[in-house]
Amino acid sequence: MQQGNPRSRRRLWSLSVLLLLAGLLALAVLYRAMPSSRTGSVSDVAACASFGQAEHPVVLGPQGAGVGAKAQGRAPAIGASTQPASGEESSKVPRDAADASVTEPGPTRPVPVPRTLPELPPGAVVLLGLVLSAADDSPVGGVDVYLQITAGSAKEIRHTTTASDGTFMFERLFAGDRARVVTRAEGYISPLHHDTPEHYFTQAANPRASVKPEEYRDFPVRPTRTGTSKTTLQSLVLKEGFNELTFRLEPGIWLSGHVADVSGTGIRAASVEVSGTGMDYGLVCSTGNDGRFRIGPIPMRLQRLKYKIEASNYERLHGELTCTGASMEDVKFFLKSAASLRGRFIPAGEAPKGKLEAHLYNDEGYRRVCKLTGDSDYRFQFEDVPVSGRFTLRILVDRSTPNFTRVHNVLATVEGLDSASFPSFLEVRQPRPMTIVVELPPMPDGMENRNYRACIMTAGSISGSIDWPQFDETEQRGPMTSDSSECILSTSIERFRAVVVQRYNAPDRGTVSVYFFSEIQEYQPGETVRLRVNPLTELAGRVHGSVPGKTGGYVVLSGDEGQSVYCPLHTDGSFKTGQLPALLPGRYRIWWQADSRKNTSPVSAGEVLVLLPGQTLEVTVTP
Repeated sequence: MQQGNPRSRRRLWSLSVLLLLAGLLALAVLYRAMPSSRTGSVSDVAACASFGQAEHPVVLGPQGAGVGAKAQGRAPAIGASTQPASGEESSKVPRDAADASVTEPGPTRPVPVPRTLPELPPGAVVLLGLVLSAADDSPVGGVDVYLQITAGSAKEIRHTTTASDGTFMFERLFAGDRARVVTRAEGYISPLHHDTPEHYFTQAANPRASVKPEEYRDFPVRPTRTGTSKTTLQSLVLKEGFNELTFRLEPGIWLSGHVADVSGTGIRAASVEVSGTGMDYGLVCSTGNDGRFRIGPIPMRLQRLKYKIEASNYERLHGELTCTGASMEDVKFFLKSAASLRGRFIPAGEAPKGKLEAHLYNDEGYRRVCKLTGDSDYRFQFEDVPVSGRFTLRILVDRSTPNFTRVHNVLATVEGLDSASFPSFLEVRQPRPMTIVVELPPMPDGMENRNYRACIMTAGSISGSIDWPQFDETEQRGPMTSDSSECILSTSIERFRAVVVQRYNAPDRGTVSVYFFSEIQEYQPGETVRLRVNPLTELAGRVHGSVPGKTGGYVVLSGDEGQSVYCPLHTDGSFKTGQLPALLPGRYRIWWQADSRKNTSPVSAGEVLVLLPGQTLEVTVTP
């Protein structure tokens, strides 16, 4: 018995080890059978991808049909030819199984009848896709497909390529994550022809954002803004099971040509920009050393293609091309030589308040505007000035009022600039301002909180009531107290009026504002002038009358000094102006129009009337 005890103990020990191993194996089998909260195993998904290669083909129709859908046209089978991105773990799908799961369409081969997609393990997430040509719904193979997965603040980009039947698949995904898929294929429209996937996915959050040229220095063609067409970009929130997408890529054409001067010599580094109705974004490229360029892809469906070509020391060229549905080769563009004008503005004293602008224009309709800032030492530059005729340069300060009245104070003017002999650098000095001494009207007795406000305004800017905050936007000295007898102002405006507002509290009317205006004055550099102001009630005139045959619309009075007044027409065909908007003395053109939109052309040429100070006119307006 004592000899048998060691042998029995060894048997019991061996049996215990076997039972332990059997228990561990059973636990492993149970664990693999349990549902996962995120996704099934890679091997299970791979098994689904190669499920029923000949007996149970899995088909995704050209309309993106899913489970039990009827195939339309050519119906390629979903394959598992997934290419992992760099750094991503390779899929465990056998290569031969993946290739065998692809059913190649053929002209004589019958289209397989779609069957139910294989059942995935619980929690598994798969993204299936099909890429077709929008021209004929044929599958497009070799398309680069980029997937961005967003889970909270974490982001990941994966890449694969479509098989010859136009299908692609991404696996090892998680339900609830947001996915964005973008495609790129040669000969088809895609923003990734001009951008990297990483930068594009960042910019796509703001589809109308303009782009910076330095961000696309590695691309010969860059977009004018971020494009987010649904033909190349789609977004979805992943759900458990199969997620299906269908892309229809739009075929594209190219524009290539030559930019040269009038002698035929190519222009280097000229900017070529194209756009068209229906394009998600314009395209920009630069010419090479020989002046040649190639830009695209451009949607084949466009009928008219707009272009704009710019180059240093040449006039800007723009126009339209008629598209024929095919690429346009060797299109020639000729630019005329242009002059450039550079210089700076030198203020007479302290820096002017407001927005400074340099305006260059001629009598033939050419006008360019350049913003001036103190940071740039008030420098200006005009690059595309035609070499013909004479030009005028004006330095203006924009002091537009809160009621949207345009007030441009002219600080300096240079006339007779010949573009054929522009100076290499033009210094424009502000002339000495004109000093105006305004005599203030006497303040009524017995009133409280009496004070004045005074300013200089452009002669044509007074078209309606003068808002009190408006004086904060124009040259002023004030407020002055009721003891003041005069006010000293300065200005560089060519034609101006002195305006004084008298404010006080009346016992029976509350706060009262009384307006006073001077006559129109001409600017004289460095001169001093004394002005008297008159009450608006004495200066302003009134116009009333009728428009035969009309029961609505507006009567418009447009003055030579820029004043515009819109009077509504009553149902009886009559109209009349009030005290405000004020009709100051001057010459007016009057007509009737159907609505109150500004800059509406009159129905007739309009009648001319002259309004004297304080005069009331009665007129009949011919519609």
